[in-house]
Amino acid sequence: MNRGSVNNVKIQKLMNQKHNFQRITLIRWLVAMVVICQPFASEADDASITNTPATATVPETAPASEATNTPALTSTPENTNTTAPATVTGPAITNTPAAAPVPASTAAPAATATAPATATTAATSTPVTATKATKTPSYQPFNLGAEAGTTGYGGTAGWRFADHFGLVGGVDYLSYSMNHTFNDIPYHAHLHLQSEYAGLNLYPWRDRSFHFSLGAYFNQNRLTGSAVSDGTLIVNGATVPPTDAINLEYKQQPVDPYVAIGGNLYFDKAHHFSLGAELGAFYLGNPRVKVNDSQGLVLQSDLTAYQQKVEHDLKKLPVWPILKLSLNYSF
Repeated sequence: MNRGSVNNVKIQKLMNQKHNFQRITLIRWLVAMVVICQPFASEADDASITNTPATATVPETAPASEATNTPALTSTPENTNTTAPATVTGPAITNTPAAAPVPASTAAPAATATAPATATTAATSTPVTATKATKTPSYQPFNLGAEAGTTGYGGTAGWRFADHFGLVGGVDYLSYSMNHTFNDIPYHAHLHLQSEYAGLNLYPWRDRSFHFSLGAYFNQNRLTGSAVSDGTLIVNGATVPPTDAINLEYKQQPVDPYVAIGGNLYFDKAHHFSLGAELGAFYLGNPRVKVNDSQGLVLQSDLTAYQQKVEHDLKKLPVWPILKLSLNYSF
């Protein structure tokens, strides 16, 4: 083998070694680049993971989370497909803050969502006050009844216009005949009771029917009597001739104040039907008495003296008693 061929072989070996060295060097550079770029790729992945919860902090709007998840999915393939992750991670980091305006748009629905909540609260609070204002009373305001007692028999009507106040009125009538003696003269008398009354009822308790009554009687009560002499009838010491008659008329004053207490015993829970009772009196004032004889045979002085005695006896009873029972219907 000549020197030229030997040199060619050496040169060929050197070239092969050079090419092998270049290949090894290139491979080493590639490995080094991969090793160096691996932390940047992991940081890009971490950045995409940490940025995703930032947009997910608004759980109210599902579309916002979808908008933020889309860049994260698109950035991942770019990291895996390209050999230069440094250029890929840059846009991935800058793209994720682009979803930051989403919470601003979600603030508007949150504000509108709170408005119906306050409206619902206001609507539900209204029926509570309405229920307190409409509290039903434990009594029936209007009353009609039939009554009988010392003022006669008749009817009554009442209106309880408030818890502690009411109005009442009625009419009573009674007429009957009797025999009665006034100052030693026996009379065949006729009693005529007729009165109308009106008053104000005061109820101490809201849920009770017991009451006090104050008012006035419009009085047409009167008594008339006649005593026919048989020769033994004496007026102020003077004998009344036979067949002559002594006439007497008694009237009470026309307007009399009264006071009474009363109440009802109800037969049902709805307070419709009841038995009522009332006890009181009205003031008689100055009664008027007239005495005369039918034939004019008795001296007027004797009749006047007798009349004064009768008035004196009647004034011993200054009030007329009120005792009534009634059957009532309330509504």
